[in-house]
Amino acid sequence: MVSTSYEIVKRAIEFGSPERVPMRSHSHKEEGQQVLGFSDTFDIHSLDTDTVGWEVGTEGKDEWGSVWKQPKYKNIINIGQVMVNPLSDWEKMETYVFPDPSDKSRYKGIERSLRKASDKYVLIYKHFLLFERMWFLRG
Repeated sequence: MVSTSYEIVKRAIEFGSPERVPMRSHSHKEEGQQVLGFSDTFDIHSLDTDTVGWEVGTEGKDEWGSVWKQPKYKNIINIGQVMVNPLSDWEKMETYVFPDPSDKSRYKGIERSLRKASDKYVLIYKHFLLFERMWFLRG
């Protein structure tokens, strides 16, 4: 019997002998399949609510003011690198505005994204916690 992606992840979490190891990737599906040589779809639909205005693997400024660049490596999937640190100078701390964690716009699109997940196991997470964010801000 062929299991759905959701069932595969659930069985893995519960030590229920899934038919294969579940897959998750930050990459776009096509890139992941090309690099990993894996022809099936990824099993986990990730929904990141912490990077308003920026998406993993793209260039631009995230809601914390860190500026991301996407290095171009052949056949290597990566999330990019922070190239501009908003608090590279301690004096900037006096005027720095932290993102508002209660801003409802950060949850905009969750319902649509959940519908898009279809039969995938949904993982909602905060991307980059305090240690990573500290060096993204300061450098």
